[in-house]
Amino acid sequence: MCNVSVVVPVYNTQKYLRACLDSLAVQTLDGMEVVVVNDGSTDGSLAIAEDFAEKYPWFRVYSTENKGVSHARNYGAVCSRGQYIAFVDSDDDVEPDYCRAMYEKAVRDGNDVVMCRLDHIVNRNGKAEHITYPKSFWQVDNFRLFDHPELLAYMSTGPYNKLVKRELFFSVRFDEDIRYIEDHLYCVKLFMLAGKIGIVKQILYHYYHIHWGMTSRFGPEKLDRVVCMERIDQFVKQSEYYERFQRELEYFHTDVFTDYSQAIRLHDASNWETRRRFVCQTQDFLRKYYPHWRRNPYYKEKMMGKSNRFRPIYYNYGKAHALALLYASRFTPHIVYKQILRVDHVVIFFFRKLRWEIIGYKTCP
Repeated sequence: MCNVSVVVPVYNTQKYLRACLDSLAVQTLDGMEVVVVNDGSTDGSLAIAEDFAEKYPWFRVYSTENKGVSHARNYGAVCSRGQYIAFVDSDDDVEPDYCRAMYEKAVRDGNDVVMCRLDHIVNRNGKAEHITYPKSFWQVDNFRLFDHPELLAYMSTGPYNKLVKRELFFSVRFDEDIRYIEDHLYCVKLFMLAGKIGIVKQILYHYYHIHWGMTSRFGPEKLDRVVCMERIDQFVKQSEYYERFQRELEYFHTDVFTDYSQAIRLHDASNWETRRRFVCQTQDFLRKYYPHWRRNPYYKEKMMGKSNRFRPIYYNYGKAHALALLYASRFTPHIVYKQILRVDHVVIFFFRKLRWEIIGYKTCP
């Protein structure tokens, strides 16, 4: 009998894959399997995965055409046999008790979803820095999201660090036509449909920020962020949750769209039109569905915490302001554009302090 299936989607990660699979080979849970799905890799990833399958009988390897991580995860889940399914990214690793601690928790407390804590590992000046985020999720246990709507505002939106009951996963699955932040839609559905969510407060998953250079590029796939948010909005509004989750859903969308700050900062004419479309689509989405998002209490709380920090908060900008900066990035030399941004930062910082500190928190619209 297979208790837990760990699905590992792989695409050209030979540099990190061996460390990932090593951490899964030493799991302390009996009755588990590791399902590696090679998503059309062109490097040595497949050979590494097959090497592990030869050494460890509970490793199985499948290969598909390159159809994206969502397809690879769904495909691996279909091929799996476990009562519960977990996902591990091929450039991350886990603690030896990763599967055992979450599985025992799920069985003991009858959880549909179990989530463990994780840390983010960032390489700064050649040194690995471990960052943890003590958010509200870790303060509750064995809960329904319906009873804690505030948690939607701060939910962990990655499929990693979660153990999911098999039946629940196949009622959710990943949308395979979304290439970017597809896990947001998956996790929102997962948490809303779960009967009981359990928490393991140990840090068992290590998430490595090693691809920042690639993921910060602004390609057409970033427009899927808007598609994903529209589907989340549609799903929640059709469910019993909408009346209870309106403020949290509004802030969730606002927070997710903060990444359009990249569209302003980057000075790369090759993707200028994509960045312009992204700014327009995100702003139009908020203006259409959540025109009063700046009044959101979660947003206000976050802004109060940042009011003393001298840095741009681009998602506080309106559409006209954001587009003006974007157009300036197209028509000015990079060295001049940096000075424009600095002046803009000073002006925004001054008005932010005026709005959030001198005028006051409660009087802000």
